[in-house]
Amino acid sequence: MPSGAPISCPASVPSYRLWFRHFYVFAAAYTSIITLVTFQLYFVSGTFTLSPAFSFALDLLASDDRTVKVSAVSCFLSLCLLTIHSWHRLYETWFISVFSDSRINILHYAVGYAHYIGAVAAILAESPGFTDTKVEYENDKLVSLLENVLDCDSVNVEDIRDWITNDEVDEITDNDIVEMVTQEEVIKEEENGRKNLILHSEGLKTIEAALQYINQQEEATPADIICLHLNAVFSLKDITLRDIYGCGLFLWACYHQYRSTVILANLRKNKKGKIVTHHHGIPYGGWFELVSSPHLLAEVIMYLALTIILWGAHTWPFIFLWVLSNQVESALLTHWWYLSKFEDYPKQRKSIIPYVL
Repeated sequence: MPSGAPISCPASVPSYRLWFRHFYVFAAAYTSIITLVTFQLYFVSGTFTLSPAFSFALDLLASDDRTVKVSAVSCFLSLCLLTIHSWHRLYETWFISVFSDSRINILHYAVGYAHYIGAVAAILAESPGFTDTKVEYENDKLVSLLENVLDCDSVNVEDIRDWITNDEVDEITDNDIVEMVTQEEVIKEEENGRKNLILHSEGLKTIEAALQYINQQEEATPADIICLHLNAVFSLKDITLRDIYGCGLFLWACYHQYRSTVILANLRKNKKGKIVTHHHGIPYGGWFELVSSPHLLAEVIMYLALTIILWGAHTWPFIFLWVLSNQVESALLTHWWYLSKFEDYPKQRKSIIPYVL
């Protein structure tokens, strides 16, 4: 949930700020489970059937005709980062932050849960394997075939590699290779001496690295199968500079959010770390020298980093805009409160964007 974001609508039932801990427990567990499910899909099985309810939820969020907009690499990386962030916030709220007895709106409390459910769904909605109820990859049959390729007496790995090497000329598809190996059939030459040409499949190229690795082993091991799926389903070739830059930006912002949380908490602790007050004070140090709410600035940067990684997705930008508007509102209210509360509050500080806002 965006850190400290306010909901202005009144509600009949208030809740304590300490309850922030609740939806971070939920967020950490939920993002971890979804990340493990995605790991199972991309690295282990290559197949996974979505539950009708989950599929309906994704359709409701991003329409039932949604298509793949991001790579498996970008999807899995984003889920990992969101999971790290959830556990990071869980640690902060349980072991660092010092909450006062003030209360938050019950609607704000509920939105905390909805935010993480929606954020995870927005990542999955346009990712490989989640755009249809049944997951089917272009080279899914090849994945299944190569897991047992060394058990085939008539055809070996070298034969398959030769077919892949010549696929540009012969225009052989995944199904052709599966048929050659499993049914021991060879494409027959027609009367004119030419082979029966079939459309070329890009899926053949994705398993080359896995073939080379398995060929070095006397027997296929679990590591071989993981390597096979890593190249056939989760291609390392799909890693882009956007993924690297986005990951670095996210972790950098996460670190500064942690520093800001520590600075705020120390205002209510003595040098031994014992809580001595619940009163507010003026924070100094780190990004507090530039803005009143650096932890909210860091939150915006982290979601911007995820937007960079998920560039091209149509659903995720709405999550980013929600976080941006929410954090800006919260930062402005906090900044105005500081100015009204402390006469000696630093005049050069902005609310959330250094030197601008």
